[in-house]
Amino acid sequence: MKLSRRRFVLSGLSAALAPVQAFAGSQPLWPGARYTAEQRQHAIERGLRYIYAITKVPKHFADYGADFLWCFFSLADTATDPWLKANALRMGRERARLWRRQNDTVPQHATADDIADLVFGCQAADALGIEDPMMRPLLERAATKFGPVEFLKFDPAEGRIPRDISDRACHNCRQPTLLTPYELLLDALITTWSGEHFGVRLGADFADVAALIPTLRPYRGAEDGSNKDFIDIAYCVTHIVYTLNDYGKYRLHPKWLPEEFEFLKANLDYVLAANDPRRWASFSTR
Repeated sequence: MKLSRRRFVLSGLSAALAPVQAFAGSQPLWPGARYTAEQRQHAIERGLRYIYAITKVPKHFADYGADFLWCFFSLADTATDPWLKANALRMGRERARLWRRQNDTVPQHATADDIADLVFGCQAADALGIEDPMMRPLLERAATKFGPVEFLKFDPAEGRIPRDISDRACHNCRQPTLLTPYELLLDALITTWSGEHFGVRLGADFADVAALIPTLRPYRGAEDGSNKDFIDIAYCVTHIVYTLNDYGKYRLHPKWLPEEFEFLKANLDYVLAANDPRRWASFSTR
């Protein structure tokens, strides 16, 4: 399985938006701020161009095209900066046209992962305004061949998230590694949310997966770096918020998700102090 959806793009975005050299005479973002409005604008433009350049590499686009389309759409849909909004939409539509040309049917021997990835891409391309009405019925028929285990690695109807699901083999020990329940819930939330919003059921209903959120509470914090599951927990918690607010469409009251809200507040200082882009990406919001 590839990196969890969005994780690849978020990690690259965090690196691309790293602070740039100060501009002489520019004003700070606020009194006492380390960086200026000009620096922020430069970083925004540099970051978007960096992402677009990655998509020009055929292998990267073949592997993560659906995620890149979603990245462009989400930026265009939520950005208040006019340059970012306009250029994310322009780049996203250009890439979506290419993605549509490269993915105009469902392969005969498509796996559940193949179908899910096509749904992700179709959903993002549709959102960018590049539609192909022929794909939805094809994907609907193809998805009925698989059940929840094929799409999600477990069946949410059982009321629990397993802890004995292996993923890929370790390069050094050649032994399979176990997926944490946070990774499983993260991917299941994204997969069923995307399928539901596109109109193709991918193994289960989003509500059935979301009902399992309380089974992972309470969440362990960073514990000064000793919690090896911290990054998985952070991604899971942020995507609980993302999928429940339709990726920035709605605002959620902290009282509705008190454990998740407290986890993010309690661990934000650790992430900032670590100055690690991967950890920063875990807590980034749109």
